[in-house]
Amino acid sequence: MKLLVRLFVLVVTLSLAGSAAPPAVAETVSEAYASSAAIYEIDSSARITGMGGAFIGLADDENAVVYNPAALGFFRGGGINTTYDRKFGALTYNSAVLSAGPLGFAGSRLSSDSIAVTDQYGVDTGESTSYSSTTLIGSLGIPGGIVGIGGRSFGFGLGLQFRSFRSDLFTTTGSGFDLALSGLLRASPGGNTEFRVGATFPGYLISDSLPDDVPLGDIVYEDSSGALLHEESFPSSFGLGFGLKLGEEDRRTSIAVDWNPDFGISAGLEQKFHLIAGRVGMNSDGDLTVGGGLEFDDLGGLAAHLDAAYTVKSELAGSWVLTFSLGF
Repeated sequence: MKLLVRLFVLVVTLSLAGSAAPPAVAETVSEAYASSAAIYEIDSSARITGMGGAFIGLADDENAVVYNPAALGFFRGGGINTTYDRKFGALTYNSAVLSAGPLGFAGSRLSSDSIAVTDQYGVDTGESTSYSSTTLIGSLGIPGGIVGIGGRSFGFGLGLQFRSFRSDLFTTTGSGFDLALSGLLRASPGGNTEFRVGATFPGYLISDSLPDDVPLGDIVYEDSSGALLHEESFPSSFGLGFGLKLGEEDRRTSIAVDWNPDFGISAGLEQKFHLIAGRVGMNSDGDLTVGGGLEFDDLGGLAAHLDAAYTVKSELAGSWVLTFSLGF
C-alpha cells in the first residue's frame, strides 16, 4: 500500500476513534491497512532513494544502522548524515543517522500539514490537528571473527537493532518497541570485486520467546484517557539483499537488489566518477528514481557528501530528497 494512502487511512481511522466512534469501528477500519507506521517505509538518505531503496545487501555507509546493522561489524570509522524529504506536498520527513565503529543510532520524524477534524458523520468540527510519528533506532554490529566465522577472502557479520515508535494525532497516541536481527556475508574474490549478501529478520523471532507481559513487538494506540483503541504488530523487518562492488574506490560501480515480501523487489545502480556519483533505481511498484551526489574526500580527515534524488511515482506526484553527510 502506498505511503500516502496508508497515512490517509490512518488519519480516518484515528479521527473516528478520537471523535468517540465505537472501538469496533476503529478495529474494523484498521483491517484495511497493514501497518500505520509508514515512517519505516521512507529511505533514510538520498543515496538510497537514488538506488531505488535497495541497501540491505550493499550496506556500506552509516545507513547500515537502519537497513542492516550487521555491516557495522566491519566498520572502522564512522559517519553522520541528515536528510530532508518533502513528500507529495503534504508530508515532511527529517532524519539523522550516526555510526561509530560497530555502534549506530538513528532518529526520524514524519509530520503532516494541518488536518481538519470531523466527527463520525464527516461534519467539520472547526478544529484542526496534524499527524506526526517519530522513531529512534539503536544498532550493534558484531563481526563474525568473534565467534569464529570468517576468513581472508570472506567475512560475516551479525546485527542487533532496537526500534521505538511513537505517533500523535488529535487525542490518540501510539507507541511501541521492537527488536530485530540481521546478517551480512561479504566475499572478495580479487580484482577489486566484492560480493555482499544480507538478510534482516522479523522482531517476532525474539519477542515470541519472551513472556507475554514484555511490551515488545507491538504498537498500541490509546486515547487521551488511556483506553485501548487499536493494537498492531511492528512492520516486519524481513528482507534479503544482494550487493556487488566493482572497480577502484574513485571509479566504483555498485549494484544493489533487495527483496521484501510486502513491497517486492527494488534495485539500483551507482556509478562514481572521482568526486561525482550518479544513481538510478526502480521498484516493483513501477517507481523510478534518479539521483546524484558530490563527494569531497580530503577535508582534514573528513569526507563530506551532498546527495539528492528524485522519485517519479507511478500513481502520486514525484518528490525530492536531500542529504548531507560527513565521514570520519
